[in-house]
Amino acid sequence: MNIIPDTIDFSQYMEETESHAVHPASHWLQETIDAFHAPEHHIPAPTLLWDKTRGDIHFRPGEVSLWAGINGHGKSMFLSHVTLDLCVQRSRVMVASFEMKPVRQMQRMSPGIRRQQA
Repeated sequence: MNIIPDTIDFSQYMEETESHAVHPASHWLQETIDAFHAPEHHIPAPTLLWDKTRGDIHFRPGEVSLWAGINGHGKSMFLSHVTLDLCVQRSRVMVASFEMKPVRQMQRMSPGIRRQQA
């Protein structure tokens, strides 16, 4: 079965002495076929906890989600909720904001926390 034809001759490239990370598409053929079928002991990808989004938005391991939009339209607040949803599902989350300091991000994700009285 040859679904993805390999018409590029990699032989000269592969003869070079340095290590190579370039492979023909057929290198990933079986993994591609397997990706269409859930493994036997499949753990579902984390999803958002809102009923409207359940089953529509998933966060797959090894992928990056980039959220962009116009300033002041609530991206950071929305993503704070997404981050907390993923944490509730015991997923590891990293937030890289180029406009908000980490302390401000954590403050926005932790409403109602009061300073301890000495």
